[in-house]
Amino acid sequence: MSRKSATLNPKTIGADLRASCSLTHAEWRAVQGLAKGKRAADIAAAQGISVHTVRTHLKRAMAKVGVHSQIALLARVFSGLR
Repeated sequence: MSRKSATLNPKTIGADLRASCSLTHAEWRAVQGLAKGKRAADIAAAQGISVHTVRTHLKRAMAKVGVHSQIALLARVFSGLR
C-alpha cells in the first residue's frame, strides 16, 4: 500500500498507535472519525451514541496517548505516515 493510499484510508492510519496505547474499539472509532474531519456530533450520530460519550472516548484516547489536545492526538495518529 502506498503512503498516499494510507493517507486516504483512516481505518489503516495509526494502527500501531492503537495497539501500543491500548485504545479500546470505541475510543479508536472516535479517533477515526476525528481523523476523517468529522465533528463530535457527526461521530455520535453515525455510531448511535451521545456527543458526551464521543467526547469521553476522545479524552480517554488523548490520556492514553499522552497528549492534551485533539490536534496533538491527530498528529500522533498521522506521524506514522512519514
